[in-house]
Amino acid sequence: MPKILIVDDKKDILSALYKELAIENFQVVTLNTIGSIWEYIKDARPDLVLLGLHSESFDSWQVLNEIKKKVPDLPVLIYIIDGHRSMISLKQAIDEVLKNGNISSAFMFHALNKPESEKV
Repeated sequence: MPKILIVDDKKDILSALYKELAIENFQVVTLNTIGSIWEYIKDARPDLVLLGLHSESFDSWQVLNEIKKKVPDLPVLIYIIDGHRSMISLKQAIDEVLKNGNISSAFMFHALNKPESEKV
């Protein structure tokens, strides 16, 4: 069962992601601060880290860069959840990263550029 670490300071997003990913048979750990992120990465060695983009308590891009320096082979996705469609896109990206080790730029473009009718 793949292990996913989710770091986001928005508890409602953490809860929704936990529920969605646990149903998909992922082992999910959530953190609402980056305070213990290094301890968890070192001890549990997750298969993937998800970072919320719009955190008020940490800079997701800085955390991504630190992870890549310390654990370069650990996949990291930075996400935005703004509706049901973005949750579906995130789950598809997770599947692609865990199966292939990367994600296509075309998929990333699709996930970030939704039609106005799908925006929440």
